[in-house]
Amino acid sequence: MDESPAADELAGLRNFLKRLESGDMKLTVNGVDGTQHEIDILKHEIAHLEQVIARFKSGGQDAW
Repeated sequence: MDESPAADELAGLRNFLKRLESGDMKLTVNGVDGTQHEIDILKHEIAHLEQVIARFKSGGQDAW
């Protein structure tokens, strides 16, 4: 992957996702585990960002 700031951000999000999925990290609010909910959101957002970056790299005018 290239060294762009967007690639760095995606790498950070993927790393965070892996830690959540592996159980190394949990997210709780008022004692309620919200980890799976956040995993689902992260997967969706990462996929969206990957699509936007791919469109931008391919010269798409309307990347967002």
